[in-house]
Amino acid sequence: LNNYLLGELGKPPLKIDNFQLYEAEAADRLVDVITQLRSKKPQTLFDAIIVDEGQDFRGHWWIPLPDLLRDPANGILYVFFDDNQRLYEQIADVPLPPSQQSPYILDVNCRNTQKIFTALKPYTTASILGETVCAGPDGLAIERHAAKTPENAAEVMQTVLTEWIDQRGLKVSDIVILTPRARENSQWQDGQKFGKFRLSWDLNEESSGI
Repeated sequence: LNNYLLGELGKPPLKIDNFQLYEAEAADRLVDVITQLRSKKPQTLFDAIIVDEGQDFRGHWWIPLPDLLRDPANGILYVFFDDNQRLYEQIADVPLPPSQQSPYILDVNCRNTQKIFTALKPYTTASILGETVCAGPDGLAIERHAAKTPENAAEVMQTVLTEWIDQRGLKVSDIVILTPRARENSQWQDGQKFGKFRLSWDLNEESSGI
């Protein structure tokens, strides 16, 4: 966002290689950019802002957001968050007026099958849990495959992929592998092969990559 707005001002992008430094300084830099935009190009500001994964926002990241609105007093600010995935601050830090502090609860799970929803339920702690219902299909039974080492995990991966694709008839394009680590720290690398199957981090790839 900083770099997009800097481009609107005709300035070079912000380059901060250290993520901790970026976390600390990005909001302050954004305040400076917004001040310049409001003075020089107010038409580039926004009528509405939608924030996804709001639970991951640091408290001070919220400070400049209302000022991105052309009319901070009457502009639209929507924040979507899942308190079960909260890593940093409470949702109370969101700069909403008192009349809008009570969240509108999205209590229908449209993402998961019934079996996945039931399996994950014990890991959630939000008070709205009892009100949440799953609208998905029943789905296939959940399979669990244990691996003690990264090498063993690769062997298990190849076995599972072979069964899914060659025996069950799943398409490569219908399979996605989720990893708990960032791309640079994941054991699953772009181009990594499991027999005749190859991994790809490109979700838009239409070839044989998984």
